[in-house]
Amino acid sequence: MNVIFQHKGGGLFGFLIKLWTRSRFNHVELEFSDGTRFSAYPKGGTQFKAPLTAFEQHQWVRVPLLIALDHEIDLRNWCHSELACRYDWAGILLTQIFPIGRHSKTKWFCSEVCAAALAPAFATIGKLKPHRISPAKLYRLMK
Repeated sequence: MNVIFQHKGGGLFGFLIKLWTRSRFNHVELEFSDGTRFSAYPKGGTQFKAPLTAFEQHQWVRVPLLIALDHEIDLRNWCHSELACRYDWAGILLTQIFPIGRHSKTKWFCSEVCAAALAPAFATIGKLKPHRISPAKLYRLMK
């Protein structure tokens, strides 16, 4: 299992995230052992996606997670429980752009949902509030 960070592509929104966070990353996803990916997406909210194609591989940086298979199953089950939640546009604005800390309890953005999923297994993430974590910050925490 991996946490994967997108550093190429992402359009204007991705460019703005990179600029604001002063990072090379604009998006983050969980990649399961079978290649299936999970995250929150501006178009469609939280969802599972098919494995990356050979063409897409160069756009991502992988950080391997050394976890037991039963923990991966727990993670996937948690992701299923959050499936089809809407994208948290207000949360990005009020936690990442203006650090007021306001966010939705029923909507997610990419780094927030990934951090929330990983928090029970990783103490460094579990001590933080998922809505305060950008893709860049999650990458620093996972390295």
